[in-house]
Amino acid sequence: MASQMPPNDGNSSAKIKDEPTMEPNPFVHVFNLTFYDKVKIAVLTATLAPIRLVVGVLLLVVAWVMATIGLSGLTKEEVATKPLTGWRRNLRLATSLLVRFVFVVIGFHWIRVKGKQASAKEAPILVVAPHSSFFDAIPIVFMGGPSVVAKVEAEDAPFFGKLINFTQPVYVRREDANSRQNTIREMQKRSESKEDWSQISIFPEGTCTNRSSLIAFKAGAFYPGVPVQPVCVKYPNRLDTVTWTWKGAKAWKLLWLSLSQFHLHCEIEFLPVYKPNEEEINNPRLYASNVRQKMANALGLPITDYSYDDCRLMNDTVAQNKLQSDGGFVGEKKIQAPLRKRASNVHPNGQDSEGLEKELAQYVTLTRSNDGVPTIDSFKEYLIGSDKANLHQSLVDSCPASESVNAEGDLRLAFCELDQNGKGHITRDGLDTVLCNALNVTRSESDRLYNEMDVAEKGYITYDEFLSFIQCKPEYSDIYVTCHERWQHLKAMSVVSRDSSQSNKNKDD
Repeated sequence: MASQMPPNDGNSSAKIKDEPTMEPNPFVHVFNLTFYDKVKIAVLTATLAPIRLVVGVLLLVVAWVMATIGLSGLTKEEVATKPLTGWRRNLRLATSLLVRFVFVVIGFHWIRVKGKQASAKEAPILVVAPHSSFFDAIPIVFMGGPSVVAKVEAEDAPFFGKLINFTQPVYVRREDANSRQNTIREMQKRSESKEDWSQISIFPEGTCTNRSSLIAFKAGAFYPGVPVQPVCVKYPNRLDTVTWTWKGAKAWKLLWLSLSQFHLHCEIEFLPVYKPNEEEINNPRLYASNVRQKMANALGLPITDYSYDDCRLMNDTVAQNKLQSDGGFVGEKKIQAPLRKRASNVHPNGQDSEGLEKELAQYVTLTRSNDGVPTIDSFKEYLIGSDKANLHQSLVDSCPASESVNAEGDLRLAFCELDQNGKGHITRDGLDTVLCNALNVTRSESDRLYNEMDVAEKGYITYDEFLSFIQCKPEYSDIYVTCHERWQHLKAMSVVSRDSSQSNKNKDD
């Protein structure tokens, strides 16, 4: 059955703006070294950095030995179910102090602290944000080594696994469907236990960002409904060598650059304990959202609806389907669209001309060398440097006043493709069928996207709701448009295969 095209009467409640204001991508970190930075790094790399590295490693080895002694004679079950007491607990505190000294050696000579850490009875859970670096272990050791919430893979990590186990962590198995509930139950049990458990520290964002905003908090830390203490972390360094996120410098490079700085700044602020009201206890997502807003206000940062799940899905989709990825989730895609459409007009078979491919490749090189956002001067030099008349015309054609590119039209087609029953709305099964087959998206990820759009839980998604979702998270527009193209290709291949099979059958007859 053919899908019914959603009406375009100009009165839809959610519209795609011609030129939407793009939020900064919280999962990208790029920095530029000045001449002074390069000279300083070169000098300190040959002098101070090696000493820091050797001393730091030796201290970590001692800390590992202390953690090994502290865990000796205990089974995994005992570590997970009984709080450490006596000399073991004192040894853990001493280990935390030693690891703190490791960070002093690295360059964090002093830490500016504002506020006071609450006791475990006042706030069983410490909520730490923003999470942006492996150096975020600093607030953990400063707080005396509270239990952390960590991926289960960290348990068997060479060397550091023993130090993590010494905090008696709550492990999360992200691929286990029951892991979320098990984690919540364990946090609930420790929070309400009369035994002397350490506080639980958690990074509710679930992944590292560049601290440009606070992304969505996972609700896990807030399901127990107990008071939490927000802990804000800042790294106010002129040259940011600590931020480690999805797109940017590798960990080893950041460590090297950090070892090559005279001093590194870190600030920790303990906000007042946040006690949830009845509504927040019954609605953990509201609780998480309100705590995030409090922390954002204290940090002077905006909040964004992006989440760890968004970033993981975007990266997996890009990797599996060889889509373009750039510094702002969108960007190169906008310039590709008019160029490729123009090329398809030149070649009826839809293949790009060699000249346009070269232009596109040169432009992509320009954007990648400028964090996805070329300056006016660099772009002007790019246009003037050689004959770019074809590209110039394509850019003119791509202006909002032109009809060459219609983002909303592409999304209408994508909506129709997802509307499997042709009823003017999307069902869960329709979304699963197209996304899972066209883009290899898992059923759980497809269900997550569906739940985000069907906020009213009606059992279907209208066109306005679909557009409203894209307006809030515009990076998904490229995903859905590509999905539409892939699904059309799959259907075409299915028809060819069916016709071929029928032809072979007729020959056999």
